[in-house]
Amino acid sequence: SHQRCCVEDELVALQQQWNQQRQ
Repeated sequence: SHQRCCVEDELVALQQQWNQQRQ
């Protein structure tokens, strides 16, 4: 269950990275 919480964190970080690359 601990991994699940971290997976969402990683997804958010990936989304932020993609957003930065787009700009």
